[in-house]
Amino acid sequence: MTSNSNAMFFCQSCSMPLVKAEDFGTNPDGSPNWDYCSHCYQEGHFTEPDMMVDEMISRCVAIMRGMHLPPSQIKQTQEAIPWLKRWRTPLV
Repeated sequence: MTSNSNAMFFCQSCSMPLVKAEDFGTNPDGSPNWDYCSHCYQEGHFTEPDMMVDEMISRCVAIMRGMHLPPSQIKQTQEAIPWLKRWRTPLV
């Protein structure tokens, strides 16, 4: 982690805020992975490697609606997910 206590981490697959140690995914050696959450990434692998970005957006929207989050926050997440590290297409 960084020494800046105000730093905020977000999963680079689903955009979930990463706040507590158990929120972070894990690398093959069991150390925390600073890019992905424990729902998306475990032991160095994506938990659902074949998931497409549209599926991730749909899943996150459903979860956020179930949490009764404001529509503006849901829309912001929908727009942000395609720009996260996992979903960006590398330039060729």
